[in-house]
Amino acid sequence: MRAAQRTVTLRSYERAVLSAPTRVKDALALDDGEQVERIKRIRLLEGDVFGYEERYIPIEFSSKITQQALKSKAIYSLIENSPGKLRRSFL
Repeated sequence: MRAAQRTVTLRSYERAVLSAPTRVKDALALDDGEQVERIKRIRLLEGDVFGYEERYIPIEFSSKITQQALKSKAIYSLIENSPGKLRRSFL
């Protein structure tokens, strides 16, 4: 990933499957008890930390995302290109 001729890299440091917290369940219009995967990543610009990212993704999509892909690609592009249909609430 490149930003204005500078190298951006990603470091995934946590993946955890859990029941969607209330705020996540409501935001994604999930059913009670539905599971999501929480993914935490660090963004590096030219090797220096410049951002922190925490995402909650429904299992139907996160289960198709590899650890290697998390190190080099935007999560939205990984979900957009995965098999399955996005629910309207995810858009």
